[in-house]
Amino acid sequence: MAAEQKARKAGPSHGRVSAMFKRLGDPKNARASWYKPWSKGPVNTTFEPWDGFDRGLEALGAKLMFDPVRNVAAYNPYADHLVMPPGSHFLEQKGYSATQAYYYALGHELTHWSGHYSRLNRKLVTNPQTREELDLYAREEMVAEATALLILAETGRLPTDISNHAKYFQNWHMATINRAEAMDYAMDEAQRAASFILAAVNTTHD
Repeated sequence: MAAEQKARKAGPSHGRVSAMFKRLGDPKNARASWYKPWSKGPVNTTFEPWDGFDRGLEALGAKLMFDPVRNVAAYNPYADHLVMPPGSHFLEQKGYSATQAYYYALGHELTHWSGHYSRLNRKLVTNPQTREELDLYAREEMVAEATALLILAETGRLPTDISNHAKYFQNWHMATINRAEAMDYAMDEAQRAASFILAAVNTTHD
C-alpha cells in the first residue's frame, strides 16, 4: 500500500485524469473509424527512441520482443512479455509523430502488463467467451487506452489529435454492461496504472 501511495504521487492528478476521460468519451472528439497506427513494413525514418521511457521499461522489468513478421502490438499474459512492431513501422500523421505513435502503442500494451496478478492485479481476459468476460475485456481496453495517453500527457508528448483514440475508447465503452460503472472503474484503474508506470519512467522531455 505504501509503495502504491508513493507511485500515485508520480502520476496524474484526479483532475487531469477526469479531463482526459472527458475528451476520450466525447463523441465530437472521435473520428469516423479507427485505424491501426502502424504499417506492415518500414514507413518512416523519423522515429526517435525515448530514452526515459525505455529506461523505465527496463526498471519495471518488462520484457519486450520485436516481431516485424507478425507485426502486432500485444501483451502475452502467459509468457508475461510484450510484443511490438519496430519503431520504423509506425505512421506519421498530422499532429502525430511516428515516435508518439510507437510509444502510445507501447504504453497501451505496458498497461496490460501492469494488470498482471503480481502487479496491479486487474482481471485480464484474453479470449472472452461470455458477456461478462467481454465486459471485463472492454473495461481493460478502456484502461489501457486512457493510460497510454495519460503517460504521453504527463511527459509533454500528447499528440494534438487524439480522435483515433477517442474512437477506440468509445467503441469499447459501448461494449460494457454498465457504462457509468465501467467509466468509474476505468478512471480509477487508469490513474493507478499511469502512476505505477510513471514512477519508473524518466519524465524529463529529453
